[in-house]
Amino acid sequence: EALVSEAPGPVRLVANLPFSVSAPLMRRLLDLRERLDDWSVMLQSEVARRLLAETGTSDYGSLAVLHRLTVSVSTAMQLSPNCFFPVPNVDSTFIRLTPFRDSMLKAGELEQVERVVRAGFSQRRKTLVNSLRSGGFGESIDADQLRNLLVELAIDPRVRAERLEPEQHLELARALSR
Repeated sequence: EALVSEAPGPVRLVANLPFSVSAPLMRRLLDLRERLDDWSVMLQSEVARRLLAETGTSDYGSLAVLHRLTVSVSTAMQLSPNCFFPVPNVDSTFIRLTPFRDSMLKAGELEQVERVVRAGFSQRRKTLVNSLRSGGFGESIDADQLRNLLVELAIDPRVRAERLEPEQHLELARALSR
């Protein structure tokens, strides 16, 4: 982080991330995206699938939403365990991420969106209303107000978080922060 912050200009990052901490590191890189031209990283294929997940799939979650709102993610290469020594028990994927230069997020919004999507995905089998209420939004808004807010945003109140597009999560986060 210090190297990125202290660099005189934009930085390109290339890394083979430790599998055990790759998701938190990928999230942290989103905070540094304005200082990065791009970053290319080797990840466990499971984490890469979560980053690239489409709406409505079982891999779709907060990591996919946050990345789809801020960066372009592409797969550069798939690697089998036999490419490494010692041979791991997982497949690897080398991906490239490029920040959107015209971000739809305003300054400071990523944290608010993250709070909303983490609450929404915290209990995947519950409706969005129930997940948000049990995920920390129950103190500030009651269930009926939350249902009405979703209707105002043209979101079915019975929907689950995995059915919302990233832009809908952003709209919801903006509405909840008002």
